[in-house]
Formats: sequence, structure tokens, C-alpha cells
Amino acid sequence: NRFAIAAFMTCEHNFKRMWDDNGSWCQPHSVTIFRPDPPPGWFILGDIAQRGIIKDPNTLTKVMVVKEPPPVPGYPPILAPPQTYVQTWPLKEGKVFSSKSGDVMFWKPIPPEGYQALGYVITRTPTMPSVDLIRCVHNDAVEQAHPSYEEDHLPIWKNKGKVRSSLGGPEMSLWMITPSRSGVVSGTFCVRGGHKLPQMYEDTGDYWCLKDTPIGIEVCPKPGDSDITTSQSFHSLPTKKPDIIGKRRIIAFVGGLDLTYGRWDTPNHPLYKTLDAEHISDFLHGWALNPIFGPREPWHDIHSKLEGPIARDVLTNFEQRWRRQGKTPLEHIGKDFISIQEEEFSGGDTWSCRLARSIDPFSADIPGIDNSIQHSYVQAIRKAKRFIYLENQYFMGSSKHWIEDRDTGCVNLIPYEIATRIAQSIKTDYCPMIAYILIPLYPEGFPLDAAIQEQLRWQWNTICMMYQIVHEAILIKGMHRNPMEFLKFLAVGQREDESLSRASKKNPQKGSREFILSQTRRVPIYVHSKLMIIDDEYLILGSANINERSMSGDRDSEICVECWQPAFTNVGRARGGIHQFRMSLWAEHTGESAIEFLEPNTPACSAKISYIAEKNWQIFAGDTIMCMNSHLMRYPIRVSDDGKVVEDPSHFPDTKAKVRGQSSLTMPDLLTC
Repeated sequence: NRFAIAAFMTCEHNFKRMWDDNGSWCQPHSVTIFRPDPPPGWFILGDIAQRGIIKDPNTLTKVMVVKEPPPVPGYPPILAPPQTYVQTWPLKEGKVFSSKSGDVMFWKPIPPEGYQALGYVITRTPTMPSVDLIRCVHNDAVEQAHPSYEEDHLPIWKNKGKVRSSLGGPEMSLWMITPSRSGVVSGTFCVRGGHKLPQMYEDTGDYWCLKDTPIGIEVCPKPGDSDITTSQSFHSLPTKKPDIIGKRRIIAFVGGLDLTYGRWDTPNHPLYKTLDAEHISDFLHGWALNPIFGPREPWHDIHSKLEGPIARDVLTNFEQRWRRQGKTPLEHIGKDFISIQEEEFSGGDTWSCRLARSIDPFSADIPGIDNSIQHSYVQAIRKAKRFIYLENQYFMGSSKHWIEDRDTGCVNLIPYEIATRIAQSIKTDYCPMIAYILIPLYPEGFPLDAAIQEQLRWQWNTICMMYQIVHEAILIKGMHRNPMEFLKFLAVGQREDESLSRASKKNPQKGSREFILSQTRRVPIYVHSKLMIIDDEYLILGSANINERSMSGDRDSEICVECWQPAFTNVGRARGGIHQFRMSLWAEHTGESAIEFLEPNTPACSAKISYIAEKNWQIFAGDTIMCMNSHLMRYPIRVSDDGKVVEDPSHFPDTKAKVRGQSSLTMPDLLTC
């Protein structure tokens, strides 16, 4: 694989304001065109178009710039200038379109053979742009893309208005360019004739995006960044406050990631193909496999980096725990740290954060039990309006409402609250809300072990209870719908073709666990994250599982952070940082950035997720070994129209372990719930 060296430019970088349509009579939106101004050695892929007459790019701007990687003998360069340009609008050659800000012409780059153009550019005169202005990208480093509309199902801009016939000729419009499956959004736009898009993905022939790099995308160095020689960018302190220059600041990390073996992974989740490289000394598998044969257990997790006042709350938590259990005194924060007042700032891009914990006086210097994580989950679920997206390593609770085993003691309210919120929405809302719940195929370890089977039993009871509540709401409403349309349980998995194997040995003993997996070459991706997103407005993540151990407050010690952006709360369709994060997360799981994902509570999105999940399950569980291009699968259950949950299949692939689990006669419930 070959990749371009790519980086994001944000609103903190330099942009040239090229043109706006002020006074053009175009409806319903105005537009401003900006041109990224990257540092030396970097090149743009095209201009960017943003709605409104604005002075600077908005705070959510994220546009890709590229530079040439080191040459590879025998291969052409990754980047190349276009051969020429073609005027795309106005259609009449040499004609310009005028507004109060001046004239404009839109140009399409014509790439050399073997390369693709990823965006369009403008000029203020009829003179063709310089071929050195942008770079085209080699076919090896691009993926197919398609034009897509904004969240209101309209283009960025269109030449529609009272005097359209004089606005540069026939109908035209500007559209975002979005990856059709995998790939990175470049932030550029395309010019199309007409004001509407064709049917889904019909027009994908001439639109491209960058291929996902295996090491992620960095932020391009900004003006004022420190002059360092490493390849990574350095974020300096704000220079507008000279009194904080040279001072230290507090940074905290909260999430699900453990600092131990087997946790390092990429969105590709390799099984065998990195055993002699990245994972040669970092092998883990819950089945206790021999690393010389593989496969490794792929891992999915989420962690956060916190700065500002919230980081001081994490520090306070640490201090309280240290005072209870530490052996040496703590040093206090001195004058070499910036103050909390200097860390606070306001503006449209600010975040509000709040720390939540499960902890008791045995573990920390506090007066009583703190189970604020469960309270935070319940409060957020009750306020949900459109959808709930949840990822967790375990999912069990609300045993007082189970159909059986009600005395188990797994009494946290979270599953019951999700089900009743969906039921309430079905009864009262025109467009009912939907919950998407991603969990591991089975808890970490070998699924036939007694402890795991009992955990699966508590999970099964929880799922059955939730679907019963949703089914009863459907009956009351008089709808002819299946409960799985409103409540979806999902998993993720990976499968690799044998040709990709880099295991040091490929002949495990017949009948061994290594042998079984070498024949089927599939492994569930272990979901270790602990995350919930509500309506793209609210996010909570941390270390807490959805079980009694994490939620009670007097058992396991846990920490979570709640996050929301005031500018994107109660706004109808939030499109802030949480929305962007969820879209990125879904793109990783599904292998595509589908337009349906913008509205998770719609039947179209529900159907799209179900289609992807079913297709991937058939690949994962089928007899034919083939690589999986995406990972999201349905959890192996079906729900009948009368609300009954059944396993499908009854046992997990490659094992005799029951999907519905089995309670143990000898193991205390306290250990498994």
C-alpha cells in the first residue's frame, strides 16, 4: 500500500478569503470560498466552500493538505500537478459570474494519467489557474467518493434566485465530497450541473478522496508553532497571554484503555498479518493461544485527553485516592502551573465537562459512596430525544425487571431506562427514537468457561427484558413493527484470508484451539470501550462497564467524564464535535460514511445499519473464508414480531458455547454481575 502524507488544516491555520456571493440573489444560502494557505512543502487538494457571508472559516473547518512521501524505487510519485483545467461554470468560455465581492470562475483540474483530482478551484479573472496551485493524487492513494448534501438535504450553494438566467447560465450547485466506503474526507467541494443529486451513489465516477493511512492523520503545523524537527506537530500555548508562557499545565487521560499487552490496534484490526511486525511482542488472545500460531485478538477501545478545569477534577480524584492508599505525601501544584482562571475561556467552540465516579471511602478520602456514573447515565437517557448510541464491554442490569432470575442482584437501572425511553418514544413521538448498542460477541476469555457463560446469561436476561418492554409499547400503539427496528444489539468481528498470514508457524496441533481458528480464520473484535452518545449532543466515556460492579459505587472504582458543547445543545440537529466523533466511529465500524448515518433515528439509518450488520455476519459466520472490509455485525439473536428473543445461531462460531449463556450453581452472582 502507498499513501500520501496528509494532515488536517483547521480554523487555526491561514486561509485566503477568495470570494463570496453577496448581492447575487442566490437562494436559500450564501457562500464564501476560502483557499487553504499551508506551510512550505504542503499542497492543497482544492478550495473549500462554506455557507454564509463569513470573514474566516468556521470553527469546525477540517480540510486536508498533502505532501510528497519519500520516493519508492520503481513507483511514480504520489502527487502530481494537474495537466490543465477546464472551466466548469459559467459554462460560456471566458464569462465570469459577478457579485458585490467581485468576479468568479470555477475550474476543474484535469489530472495526468494514473492520478485523480480531489477538488475544484476558483479564479477571480478569466485566467486559468496555475498548475502549481494544487496537487492530484496517484490512484494507489485514493478511494472512490461521491457528492453529498448538507444536513438539510441541500447543496452547499446553488445558483437559484430571482434572476437565475443571468447568473452564469444553466443550473449549477456546489456539493461536499464524501467517501463512498472507506477513506478520509478532504473538505473540498465539487461543481455539478442542476440543483439535485441523482439516486444514492449513482454518480461516483469522477469523485475521489484520500485513502485512510494506517497511522492516522496529524494536524498540519500552524503559524507560531515551535520549530521542531520531528514529523508531528507541536501545539504551543496561546501567545496572547504572555504571563502563561513557560508555565506548566495539567493534562489528564480518562477512558477504557489499559496500559498492558494486546491493547494496541488500528482500525483495520489485523489477526495474522502483523504477528511478525507490530504485534511480535504485543500478543494477546482470551483463548490463551500460542503467539507463534496466532491469531491475535483484535481490540476496540476509546480514551480521551482532557485539558482545562476538568483536568484538575481528575487530579483531585487522584489526590483523594492517593491520600487513602498512598504511602508518601503529595506535592501541591505550584506557581509554575497556570491558574484555573487562565485555563478557562469562552466561545462557540467551548466544551462543558463534568466528572462522574463510582467510588467509596475504602478507595478514596471521601465521606460516603459516590455512584454518580449511574446517575449520569440515567439522567442522560431520560433526556434523549432522537437516538442513543452505546458501546460497552458488558451489558447487564435491571434484574428486578427480568423475566426470570430476578433475585440476581444486578439492579443498576441503565438497561431498563433505555428500554422504557424507547417505549415512551414509540407511544408519543412521530419519529420514535432508536438505540444502537455495541457489545463484544462474548466477554473476554473462552466462552465455555463457567464465569463467562453466567455473564452471558445475565446479558441474555437483560436483552429479553428490554425487547419485551419495547414490544409491549408497539402493541399499545397498534403498530406492525419489529422491536429490532428500535433497539439494535451489534458486535464487531474480523476475518482474514490465509494469504495474509505472517505467523511464524502455520501447523498447529490438530484439534487445538489454534488449529480451529486456523481453519476458520475469524475472531470477534473485543469491544472494551465504555461510551454513550445521546442525540449527538452529549457524550459520556470512561472506565465504567454496564454491570453492577461498575455502577453500584461500593465495588469497583471507576471514573467517567461527561462532555457537551453548549453551542450544539438543544439545536435540533447537532453538528458539533460529538457528531463528528460518532460519524468517524461509525465509519470505522461500517467501512463507509453513509449519508443515512447523519440521522440515526430514521428508518433509513436503521435499515442501513441492519443491512451492513447482516451482510458482515454472513461473511464472519459463513463457510467461505474471505477478508472483511468492514466489521459491524448483528449480535446473534432474532426477535419475533411477538417480542420473543431467540438465538441465531444457538452457539458462537467455532465453539459449543451457548449464546444465551447458562447460570452456575457454584459461582456466586457477586463475581459475575
